[in-house]
Amino acid sequence: MTGIGLGLAFLVCAALGWEACAVVAAGIVARLAATPRWRSVLVPAIGIGAAAVFGAWRGEPPRVVVPAAWVDHAEWLSGEVGEIPAATGRSQRFVLQVTSFSAEGEQWTSLLEPATVCVTAPRYPEVDHGDTVRLSGRLHSIVDEPAAIRAFLRSRGCTASVFPYSLAVQQRGTGIRHLASRIGRRLTASAVGAAPGDPG
Repeated sequence: MTGIGLGLAFLVCAALGWEACAVVAAGIVARLAATPRWRSVLVPAIGIGAAAVFGAWRGEPPRVVVPAAWVDHAEWLSGEVGEIPAATGRSQRFVLQVTSFSAEGEQWTSLLEPATVCVTAPRYPEVDHGDTVRLSGRLHSIVDEPAAIRAFLRSRGCTASVFPYSLAVQQRGTGIRHLASRIGRRLTASAVGAAPGDPG
């Protein structure tokens, strides 16, 4: 049954996109809430959720990434978290839809259209989909990266990457994706804490 669930989650989300992925996430949460021994189905639930996310990601058309000139001198960025972040150990990865930037000693400049930047930040403060954040750090343009990293950034639609040394949440997001992001983070933390031999 788990295999069928994995396959269906992948195919449905690949065909219908992120909205279907959010529905799958809501179904997983409802199933866990209705199961007294929810830990017994936690691992399959996480697997199905991961298959749904992977399917939605693979179902997206190839992205055209245009290098941005302002990346070379921007030091501060402000924008909205554009996806459900992925937490890995002491760091978290997410894409930021940048709406404005600033160089040292200069006023903020608003962008006519949001630009996507891939962010690898410290684990805290934790961010979720839809949060408005402000960060500072040295940006690396997609044109200056090795081929493998360029391919990764292009797959995410990112014009640049950044490892910020300062990150602050300006406003928390709302909506179903924000809720799914928070629930997913808590389920992941519970799974890590329940893993045998893991100090959590």
